[in-house]
Amino acid sequence: MRKKIQRLIFYLFISLSPLLYFLIKKYIPAYENKPQLYDIFFLLPYILFIISAFLGIRLNQTRIFFTALLWITSYLFLNQTGIAFLPAMKLNIFAQSFSVMAPLTVLLIFLFQEGYILGMYGLIRFALVLISLFLCILAASYPSGLIEKILTVHPIIEMECWNLPDYNWLLLAGLASFFILKPNKTIMVFKAAVLISIISLFLALNISAAATVINIETQTFNAVSYSIMGIVFLYSIHKLYWHKVYIDELTGVPNRRSFDEHLRKLGRRYTIAMIDIDHFKKFNDKYGHTEGDNVLRYAAQHLYEESGSRIYRYGGEEFAAIFRGMEIEDVFWHVDRMREKLSKMNFYLRMPETIRRKKSPEDRGKKEITTKKVHITVSIGIAQRTMVCKTPKCVIEAADKALYRAKKKGRNQCVKAKA
Repeated sequence: MRKKIQRLIFYLFISLSPLLYFLIKKYIPAYENKPQLYDIFFLLPYILFIISAFLGIRLNQTRIFFTALLWITSYLFLNQTGIAFLPAMKLNIFAQSFSVMAPLTVLLIFLFQEGYILGMYGLIRFALVLISLFLCILAASYPSGLIEKILTVHPIIEMECWNLPDYNWLLLAGLASFFILKPNKTIMVFKAAVLISIISLFLALNISAAATVINIETQTFNAVSYSIMGIVFLYSIHKLYWHKVYIDELTGVPNRRSFDEHLRKLGRRYTIAMIDIDHFKKFNDKYGHTEGDNVLRYAAQHLYEESGSRIYRYGGEEFAAIFRGMEIEDVFWHVDRMREKLSKMNFYLRMPETIRRKKSPEDRGKKEITTKKVHITVSIGIAQRTMVCKTPKCVIEAADKALYRAKKKGRNQCVKAKA
């Protein structure tokens, strides 16, 4: 809970960090003194979002691509750079209307399932971006008294420094609720980046909404805010890549690649435990692979939490744990308690045995909660680095042999490697 609060505070700080510009702007040279430097800086958001869009395609995440496209085009229109065909567009109306359309458009982008960029869902997302921007440009180019009244209403936040309509915060809260109610571990970090970037976007739009035409200070603050948004995007994409490379997709724990890389960083004092789920093949044959996957997730999460985040999925139903700086006796007590606790827990079957045998795809898709429960047990073999067994490979082999002896002794037990 404490870590979540700290993470939330950090996210809030990052989202509000564009405001630091007003603290340091007196130390920044004026545009007249360094025009070329400013012009290069104004291009930075384009570079960051183009890279983000490209990496989104590489990750097969069209949501990332179209969200980056929405931000980069809004930055273009907000700064009105090179847009000769929009001479009558009022900057403040565009900023106010886009503050409403941005969270709504992002919500619709994430509402549809993932698909090819040129497929049906990709075209729908592209249309959403175009429609959103078109409505904002239309409102800003042909403003009416009704539109201005709607965009300047302040039933909640009544401050002279706040120039955006209040209900954009309600839309942002709705977007955050949607992300929470529709969790997707694969892109959860990117969803957090989207929420952070929208708050930074609101800050930029608020400054723009105070002006009718673009000026250097507004353009500079826009560049600062959008650059921070782009950096947050790139960091979240980096985390997505890391997750894809080092985290097992099924169980959510670090994978074999992560385990192998960790082995290269070990010192001279460590113990390795090899863990195998008992009778897993028989369980799969009896209850089906879907239930088998549930068992893998269930066991992995229990082992990961009880081991202090030291668990890796080694392969199949086998896991490995690395205990740095710990002797075999201390590790034995720890993992044996972990094994015993798992064996006493109830695993409730989510699928009746009959459903797996049904031939109809519609019937096979039905999953029912049952009161039937089973106990999941594991066998564990542990070994530590010694003067005789000095390499991680040797320690793993010794732990594997101990695991084999645990299986032969009747399973559901922990066995130490022979000295």
